[in-house]
Amino acid sequence: MDSQKLLLQLQEEAAKWPVDMLKKQYHAEKVSEYPVGSEAYLNEKNTLYNLKTMLELKENAGSFYGENIPDPYDQHFIDSINGYMDTYAPGQKDLKDYIRILSLYKTFVAKLPLHPPEMQLPAGGKVYQKGKDYFCTAKRQYIHDKDSLCRFCTAKMCEYE
Repeated sequence: MDSQKLLLQLQEEAAKWPVDMLKKQYHAEKVSEYPVGSEAYLNEKNTLYNLKTMLELKENAGSFYGENIPDPYDQHFIDSINGYMDTYAPGQKDLKDYIRILSLYKTFVAKLPLHPPEMQLPAGGKVYQKGKDYFCTAKRQYIHDKDSLCRFCTAKMCEYE
């Protein structure tokens, strides 16, 4: 499969989330003053990033050069996402679909990191952008964890910002 075909497939699957509903929810969300790194902070930052990315996915016209995605790699990624969601959000099929769609889009189409840039991660890590590249100071710590999706993330591994 190539990234243009994947975009069309993801847009079809994302049709169950109407743009007007996503825009309304995005504009209703506010990053509050939760302590940086707290679970509430992480949830809010991820929610805003995911809403913004879903809107971008739905509005993406696909006017880019489609890159080939090796079948074993994308299927391994899908299996890993499904396993992650089965562990951390069991029985939440819609959320599982939402995260799978967004993760595939971020990785293979938009080339975005899985976590929002400038978000402070647990254990002091951070994802940041420098030019067109994304870096993650926590990737080295989590890349070998069985349940981690870091090995698929487009952010490059680095020690510090």
